[in-house]
Amino acid sequence: MPIAQAKVLIVPSCVIAASLLTPISSHAQRRPIPIPRGVPTCSGPIYPQSDIPAANRAKITYRPILKPPLSSNVSGHITVEAVLCRTGYVTDVHLVEEGPQVLHSLFVNAVLGISFIPAEMNFHSVSQRMRFTWSVNETKFEEIDPSAAQGKILERIEIVGFQRLEIAEIMKHVHSHVGETYDEQQIRRDLNEILSTGLFDHNSAKVRVESGSSGVGVIFELRELPLIREVRFEGVDSGFGSVILVRLRSRQINWNNGAVYDPQKTEVATDMIKQLLAVNGRAGANVQIKSEQLNDDFVRLTIVVNQDH
Repeated sequence: MPIAQAKVLIVPSCVIAASLLTPISSHAQRRPIPIPRGVPTCSGPIYPQSDIPAANRAKITYRPILKPPLSSNVSGHITVEAVLCRTGYVTDVHLVEEGPQVLHSLFVNAVLGISFIPAEMNFHSVSQRMRFTWSVNETKFEEIDPSAAQGKILERIEIVGFQRLEIAEIMKHVHSHVGETYDEQQIRRDLNEILSTGLFDHNSAKVRVESGSSGVGVIFELRELPLIREVRFEGVDSGFGSVILVRLRSRQINWNNGAVYDPQKTEVATDMIKQLLAVNGRAGANVQIKSEQLNDDFVRLTIVVNQDH
């Protein structure tokens, strides 16, 4: 399916401060804001993100860099709801939660500049409603050593670095609660449970602890694993390649197009492919799995099979 490029409007170029595009799951009353000329509305059924299976939801392939105004006095956050239409356009933009007026058009333009692959249901492209929030200069908290937080009250829990899931789907793996005493070991168990979903990069995930007004805050910093755009085979034909993918999937390694790619499973996958080749008369074959990062969201895999003798 081709990648759709949403229309991008011109925004002022200024020094960047703190910025984040993050899906959220709140259900505040939305209020229409003006839609820039030339951007269509989306016709037909529009599905909330929760109604679409996680693997079939719209896949964001490009997010514009947000550049807030130079003024250091600007702070706050804005929540916008939009439709990632099956036609490939970002449409039906609504302001859900207001922030500084000077940021409104800037953020709407950034949302309109998103590129994505539309969601799918029953093998058809469908339209998906999604929410985004952007915060800038909203907190002045400083990072502290976790040992200094032990025994203090947990004031807030934040999760950053995700796009494909709703925050509620991640928070169900967090068993620490605001109002409880900070427990470093429990926070680590929470992070490990989040990583056990197989959706986030183990190497880059971390927890940051910050000072609060009287207690502390915890921020889980995550990075989603990329999705597989394409799997190529060298040294075997496409028919046997399909057999390889089916065998991998029987061991919970899904390398079909659109699946999450976890590099930590590469070694196990390599051994399985060698075993399958041996059963089919190619014992001793050398197997190499190459991954090519296409962008922040997608990789291309190449499975190379060479016979040593």
